[in-house]
Amino acid sequence: MIPDRLVYEGLQVLAEMLQGFQARRLPSGGVFSSPKLGGPEALAALFPPVSADPQAVAEFRARHEAGMRGEVYAAVTRTLERWGHECGPGCDQSHFDDLFVSLTNLRFMLRPRKDGTRVHDLAEQLATKATLYLDALTEMWFQPLIRDRLNGIEPADPTFGESVNRALGSG
Repeated sequence: MIPDRLVYEGLQVLAEMLQGFQARRLPSGGVFSSPKLGGPEALAALFPPVSADPQAVAEFRARHEAGMRGEVYAAVTRTLERWGHECGPGCDQSHFDDLFVSLTNLRFMLRPRKDGTRVHDLAEQLATKATLYLDALTEMWFQPLIRDRLNGIEPADPTFGESVNRALGSG
């Protein structure tokens, strides 16, 4: 897995934020010098409006936000529980999915606000690390599949291609 204390602490804040906790500082960033991360404002930004129509936004949030929030929270919780586990080639699909969802939402939590507020260096560093880990994870996971496909080798899991097609909307 990712041996990075800062990313681990960022995922802890993400999990807390999804439970409704206030923003807090990361111990790795310094108790007094780091920004507070998470909190209600970051949570609102995590699930932005889906429409300019306030009624459509309210209806969508009423129907889907709790479920989406719960799914992200479950993925982050499982990621934190398996923190020391190495996800390499042949890694369990659910572990890959949890890592991908967790790191993606960590990046969303840290993205710059639309009001142009400058992002603190620590938040930018954390977002960059999450992006690098996502890139490495994706390359590690998909590179062997693409190589095998190009060489005419079927994946070990015959249902994997079907799940990828469904995820991409082409199956």
